[in-house]
Amino acid sequence: MGQEQNSQFYNNIYDSVLSYQHHYADSLYYKLWQELSKWIEPDMKIIDLGCGSGQLANLLYDIGIKNYIGIDFSQTAIDMANKINQIKTFQFICADFRTCPIPEGDTYMLSEVLEHVQDDLELLKKIPDNKRIIASVPNFDCSGHVRYFLNENSVSKRYNKIINIEYLYNVNNKFFVFIGKN
Repeated sequence: MGQEQNSQFYNNIYDSVLSYQHHYADSLYYKLWQELSKWIEPDMKIIDLGCGSGQLANLLYDIGIKNYIGIDFSQTAIDMANKINQIKTFQFICADFRTCPIPEGDTYMLSEVLEHVQDDLELLKKIPDNKRIIASVPNFDCSGHVRYFLNENSVSKRYNKIINIEYLYNVNNKFFVFIGKN
C-alpha cells in the first residue's frame, strides 16, 4: 500500500485518464454508482466528499437530486465537474475537506475516497452528527491508495468505530458499500 498523495497527483490523473471526461454510464464505476444511488432520495441535500470529475453528480441529477455540493481538492477535477454539469442548483468546490469546514447536508457520500486518506477516521468525525453516510471502499490496491479491504469484516472493524453501519455488502467483487449514521 502506498502513501497519501497531493492534489497535483490527482490533477495529473484527471488530465491523463480520458474515462473521467466521458458520460457516467461509460465509467468503470458506473455499476458502483448505480448501487450508491439506490440509497438516495430526491429531496436529500447531498454533500459529496471527493466528488472527482462530477460523473456521479451527473447520475444523481438524472435520478432527481436537486440539492448537491461536491468537494474535491483537485482543481482539474472541479473544472471538469463544472464543465460536465451545467446544473444551476449543483455546486462544486475546490477545497481540501480534511482541513476546511464540511457543509451541512442530509447525506454525505464518500465514493472511493476513504482509501486515499491517511486520517480517514478523523475525516468521518468531521461530518455533522446523526447524518446518513453512504460510502464505498475497494478490495484492491492501486496508486494513491493508503489502504484497501479484503472483506466486509475488515471494513466493519475499521468504520464501525465512527459509523453505525446498517448495511455493508460487496459490489462486483471490487467494492464494499456501507451505509449508516454517525
